[in-house]
Amino acid sequence: MAYSISQEQAAQEKLAQIWRASSRTERIALAERFGYAGSDDSKLRVMRRLLTGSLKEGQYAVVTDYFKPFVTQEDPNAWTGRIPPYSVTQSYTLNSQVMYAAIDGGGLLTWEAYLNTPTKEESLPALFKLYNDTVLEKLKQSPQVSGRIEGIAFSQKGANALADYLEIASGQPVVVPRGDYGIALVPTRFVYREGKRQPLQPQSFQRSFPKSKRDDMIRYANRAYGQMTRSGGRLA
Repeated sequence: MAYSISQEQAAQEKLAQIWRASSRTERIALAERFGYAGSDDSKLRVMRRLLTGSLKEGQYAVVTDYFKPFVTQEDPNAWTGRIPPYSVTQSYTLNSQVMYAAIDGGGLLTWEAYLNTPTKEESLPALFKLYNDTVLEKLKQSPQVSGRIEGIAFSQKGANALADYLEIASGQPVVVPRGDYGIALVPTRFVYREGKRQPLQPQSFQRSFPKSKRDDMIRYANRAYGQMTRSGGRLA
């Protein structure tokens, strides 16, 4: 199968999360699984170079996977506690498009809307916690604003899952609005050339997967990440 550059970068992101959640012994085994030899330090070094990213000026990153697919009144915390493996040198905000579900007048309503952090942060843990706090505030807002919010979804998968959950709980059909759902890490400073602001570019890793190992690494990352993010998994 021919993988696109975006599919490779998504797989690198997944493999980086697996790497960060692994012990030293597991990391060495992972390097050996991809055919890297030499000393243990050498194996770790080559993998670290492949899985270390940095957010440069004018770049954004999609970080939806670092949050739960959806939250409810019974399970309100959105952040998984993990952060992406990026080094940052400026302040950022978290911007998102989400699906709200609320009870208003006895009926279940859903709509898509933006949900962003109110302030910027230079620390990723502080920023991710701020987004989680922003979600909690939304869940607690007065029912007089837009009904009692029963849940918020952060991805298309999460929106579908929240709709299924609420249909079972309420016995009412739940419509999922069309939306470009997701959460992005967005810089507060932009790049200008000849007085014109340049469009943001996606985050990239220091190195691409080696051509001889590329397809195997992508397949492994997608398969292992799927297993580890299931209920009870290491990244769940």
